[in-house]
Amino acid sequence: NQEETDEEESDDEEADAPRGGYKAILIDPFTKTLTAGVLDQSVNLNQIVGGPLGYARFGSRGDFIYFDDEARLRGGTSAAFKLPGFAVPLLGKVLVVGPDGINAYETDTTFTAETLAPLVTWLGEIATPEPKFSVFAVGEDD
Repeated sequence: NQEETDEEESDDEEADAPRGGYKAILIDPFTKTLTAGVLDQSVNLNQIVGGPLGYARFGSRGDFIYFDDEARLRGGTSAAFKLPGFAVPLLGKVLVVGPDGINAYETDTTFTAETLAPLVTWLGEIATPEPKFSVFAVGEDD
């Protein structure tokens, strides 16, 4: 029956779409807090972390962190912290979300604020020097 087929296809499409929100944790080195919450897919992650998004895998279960990708380019000072597996301190706010879901939608983080807290080492304010670029001329010697 055609109506039954259309209904089944509609159900499959709905299964691919996220339902409700996803659990995330905001690490805020300015206030030295971890805040668990639920975000929906329409939230602007750039506004949460304070700049253009960078991301990296974190933890053994495939979670992701989103961070301000340009924080090191601004110079001055910034609140920072360390997480295991990262060679350099993370600057500013970081959002922890779960592994990739269906169609790359964010999923619930596998951490809780309580399990994440012992992994965070607060560093306070650290200097982020202005980036310096050098220009090299490449050509033939006369």
